[in-house]
Amino acid sequence: MVTDIRVLPEKQTPSPFDGNWVRVSNSVSPRGQKLYLWYYRGKTLSEMTAAERRNDLITEIDVTYGDNRPWYGFEKLEPPVAPKEGKSESVWLTVRKGVKRMLRST
Repeated sequence: MVTDIRVLPEKQTPSPFDGNWVRVSNSVSPRGQKLYLWYYRGKTLSEMTAAERRNDLITEIDVTYGDNRPWYGFEKLEPPVAPKEGKSESVWLTVRKGVKRMLRST
């Protein structure tokens, strides 16, 4: 299960670094500085506590255009994968964490 994601320049690694960090092979930046997505392989779902599943597990990734706030519950990853350039908007990766339980009405 993925519990952390970072967007970093080509020669940079996440800190603190351990063997659970994985870098995707292709750059995620369509323009500007080459940026790479790193993700952290955490525990398996069965090894996670209910609190870890609720708060730490990354469940969704989205692409956001422009500098507005992301969708409710999403966090922007710094830096933007494509900075604002001329008439084009900046492009951000955003993530949502946690598995929320649906409430049932009785």
